[in-house]
Amino acid sequence: MEAELSEFRGAPNQLVPTKGELTAIVRAEGKEIVGNWNTDAGTSGSFFLTRDDCAMRGSPRVNQPQTWKTEIQNSPISSFVMVSKDLKELGKLFRTAAQQARERHEAWLKEYWHGQPPQAALAAIPLPTVEIVEGEAFTITTDLASLDTLEVKSNLKAISFYSYKQGAPIVPSHGLQLVITGISGTAAPLAASGVINVHGLEGNWVTGVLQKFRSCFAERARHRGWLHTAVADQLLTLLAVVPLTLLALYRLLLLLPDRLTSSSVLMVGLAIYLFLCVWVIFQQFLKHARRVYPMYEIQFDLPARFQKGRVIVWSVLGALFLGIAANFIYGWLVDILLH
Repeated sequence: MEAELSEFRGAPNQLVPTKGELTAIVRAEGKEIVGNWNTDAGTSGSFFLTRDDCAMRGSPRVNQPQTWKTEIQNSPISSFVMVSKDLKELGKLFRTAAQQARERHEAWLKEYWHGQPPQAALAAIPLPTVEIVEGEAFTITTDLASLDTLEVKSNLKAISFYSYKQGAPIVPSHGLQLVITGISGTAAPLAASGVINVHGLEGNWVTGVLQKFRSCFAERARHRGWLHTAVADQLLTLLAVVPLTLLALYRLLLLLPDRLTSSSVLMVGLAIYLFLCVWVIFQQFLKHARRVYPMYEIQFDLPARFQKGRVIVWSVLGALFLGIAANFIYGWLVDILLH
């Protein structure tokens, strides 16, 4: 094998060749190249090149595609209630999807390497992981077979399924991530979240995987999502706090002497004070309601402590309903008797 050398570079005032020649032979079934080189500047030498089948290519595009045909990011998981054994079904869905994702990435690698990819490329494929937060304990497992017998404790706070993680050196051609936090009211108010990320070169696979997980959650869906939004604060303040404040102010005015109700400044101050009192009480009640009716709930054999607190919610709502109803019935009876 012979070749010409050109386009030499060098520092200023340095003798730089303008052309050169290279002669070499290929041996070891194409894995080694041995030869000599020389230039018109009187320099010469020998070289030896070898190919390492286990080496990764140096390009940043190595062993992973740079774009996906389909990518779904942060698809929200709606509110649900499931029993603990349902997590095994969730684990089976993830195991199947993760295995399919790996098979598709290996097929892509074979096409990328025009045959058999190097072992290093296969070894670089991220391992699927499951992360579980129970109380203060944090557990990570890469054993997909264990998902069939997945057991969690009643103090479960978060669970995450990753076929690969963000920041991994290699992002496979197909991947899935599912993250659920704030389970059973363990997060701060409005902090619970659940999302699904899926990407791949096969659009049908991406939409199929997403649909399977959505169906799993839809079968266990609960209409609690509205309670865990900032809009709920505003609407409930308008529909509950303001009317209750007006009702309390009206009842209070009937009890106050005329010399106090005749002062507009006192009445405005009293209205503001009543509103703040009702609003503070309402915020504490709403916080409690969100805790006992969490966005994501997993039920175990024994009732959890937060579930027992639901009695308070219904007791308060019942008392309010009876109080408002009694007030209107009383006013109606008074009007009848007086007229």
